[in-house]
Amino acid sequence: MLQLGKMVSVTPEARTLKLTCEVQDEGRLEATTGGSLTLCDSRSTLHGIQLSALVVVWWVAAIGVTSTIRMTVHPTDGSGQALYPYSFALTSLTNSFCGILAWASTLVLPSHPSPKMRRDEMLKLALIGLMQGVEIGCSNKVLEYLSMSHRTMLNSMSVLGMMSTALCWKLERLGTLRVVAVLFLTLGG
Repeated sequence: MLQLGKMVSVTPEARTLKLTCEVQDEGRLEATTGGSLTLCDSRSTLHGIQLSALVVVWWVAAIGVTSTIRMTVHPTDGSGQALYPYSFALTSLTNSFCGILAWASTLVLPSHPSPKMRRDEMLKLALIGLMQGVEIGCSNKVLEYLSMSHRTMLNSMSVLGMMSTALCWKLERLGTLRVVAVLFLTLGG
């Protein structure tokens, strides 16, 4: 238990303590309710380390998969023939494998039961998955013709495309801050 003067005490169960500290003339602290002080324990530190490790694994895997797909669908030697030139079929195979792997992990790893989905929700989910698969397939098809750096630059422009579409459909308002953010994302890659 952490004791702050004689006015406030914090137990390990409490995660946030609301207080404001002021220094008085004699150099003593006076605490009143107001601001916030967040307590950090070893569990939150471990959670942060795990999250950072997963982000690093995600980025390394993304680079590895993109490089592998590039080497598979792009002709590497002078013959002009790729190892497997069917990028949409390759995308279908990798996405199917990822789906099976995700399903198998739900059987092994403990999780909360998912709520039952209605038919219209399943249809929307299938439509979104189909559109995402076509997007990934087109992105992999581009690897046949462009270098990875050019593809990355084109992918960074997708933010501009999404914002333009949202603006046309009046889903988003375009403020100065958003324009600057889109410019930084588009020009910065």
